[in-house]
Amino acid sequence: MTAFGAISTNVVIATPLQEVITPLLTVAQNAAPPAVNDDTIPQLAETDILISAAAFTPKSASSTIVVDYVLNLHNTTRVVIVHGIWKDAGTSAIAAGMSTAPGAGSTFQATLLHSEASASTAARTYKVGAAGTGGSLTINGVAAGRKLGGVMTSYIRVREFRV
Repeated sequence: MTAFGAISTNVVIATPLQEVITPLLTVAQNAAPPAVNDDTIPQLAETDILISAAAFTPKSASSTIVVDYVLNLHNTTRVVIVHGIWKDAGTSAIAAGMSTAPGAGSTFQATLLHSEASASTAARTYKVGAAGTGGSLTINGVAAGRKLGGVMTSYIRVREFRV
């Protein structure tokens, strides 16, 4: 056991093999049905796919894949936003999170980090989706309109590490 502030000896050094970042610069308003806020895995049909990464092909079957994203969101009402990561043609999220819009008409960021064993060198596609439990959800803007001159950027990043 280490004391607070002490350096842990359980450090794993990972060698990056590749990284793919798919940015989204355009503004999109969510047309998905209201998200379900319950104890079930979020389903693809309950969200809009906001960003879809290009096909990602691992270089090693024994590596670790790390997927993360940042979504710049705006919702017209103070509600729960369900967001997550889907892989290939899967209909259930492989990772998900919940964010609460701080207030009606507020802009905020939703982020998530997921890691998994690559298990093969087969190509795969990761997608990010989100939906609110009410109101209208907009990515990279406000009420379907652009903000910050078009440089407000959301993204999905897929990285592969040799551990």
